Formats: sequence, C-alpha cells, structure tokens
Amino acid sequence: AGLQSRMETIEGTKGGALGDRNLAAVALALTAFAQDLQAGLPYAAPLATLKPVLLEPAPPAVVAAAATGLPTLPALRAAFEEKAGDLDIAVVRAEGGGDMVNRLMASARTLVRIRSTEPGDAPPPANPVEAIRAALSVGDLPKALAAAEALPPQTAPLLGDWTQQLKARVEASAFLTAVSSQFLARLSAGN
Repeated sequence: AGLQSRMETIEGTKGGALGDRNLAAVALALTAFAQDLQAGLPYAAPLATLKPVLLEPAPPAVVAAAATGLPTLPALRAAFEEKAGDLDIAVVRAEGGGDMVNRLMASARTLVRIRSTEPGDAPPPANPVEAIRAALSVGDLPKALAAAEALPPQTAPLLGDWTQQLKARVEASAFLTAVSSQFLARLSAGN
C-alpha cells in the first residue's frame, strides 16, 4: 500500500512534463516492475502507476498476467524439462522419423546429454528441443521462443500453455526495456 501511494503521484501526467516527485515515482515503478517480473511476482501496482506516462499501452499478455505475475526463468526451464522427453520423441515422429531406431535415438537423447566444457565451442543444437534447451540455459528467452514456435504444429499440445507463458515473459521484458528507454530519453531531454 505504501509503494502504491508513493507511485500514484504521477496520475494525470500522460505525455506531459514530469516533476521531480513524478520522476522519482516513475523510477520507483520501473524498479518495482523489473524486480517483480524477475521474481515471478504480481506487478499490477507498478504497471498501474506507469500507465499514465506510457507512450504505448502494455501488451495484452503483460496486462493479463499483472495480478498473478509471470514465471521466472528457472520456472520456465523446469517446466520445459518436464515436457522435453515426450516432446523430443514427438518431434522425431512429426519429422517422419517414426521408425524404431529413430524413436530409440530420440529417447536416448532425453536420457544422456553430451555438453562441451569450452564456452562457445558447442555446435548449434541438432533439433528444436535442444535449441530451446540451449537458449533457456543461457537465458535467451526470445531465441527459446523462436525455437518453440518452429516446432512441428502437432507437438504444440505437449507444451500446453508453456509457450504462451514464455511469449508473455518475452513481451514483458521487451516492454520493460522500451519503457525504461523512454524514461531515460525523457530524463536526458529534461522531462
């Protein structure tokens, strides 16, 4: 409640000049939004505080998750790993490799992973499941989303709402970056 009351001072300043108190409130709201997003916590209060000064509205998926928060990177990784084995087999089948040997190889890939110990030494992932895993391991959510969206369509049910959660998280991060850039530009221009 205290944070909300401090941030509410920017009401009515959409597109206009921000006073010193309003600048502080926007900075506080941006910080709170970033921390809540990173921690997977609800971010409705900071988002509501930022709304009057936004040049563009927040993406619908970001607004929809404001009251509950979005999954953290570790939560996205864990949820993906729960589905990866079945997904790997489904990808092999979808790509026409439904014979016994290919299914066994896909199953074996879910049990054993060989990784290079040298950074930057690894070849690109051989299949989309590994591409998602590799992107998640380095925190590259946009790349993980691109790989997930490149999966054969018949594998989508195996991921459930995971892809939508990942997409919302990517949109929220992009939104935070854009709003932060706008705020810094306004600061450097003297409001």
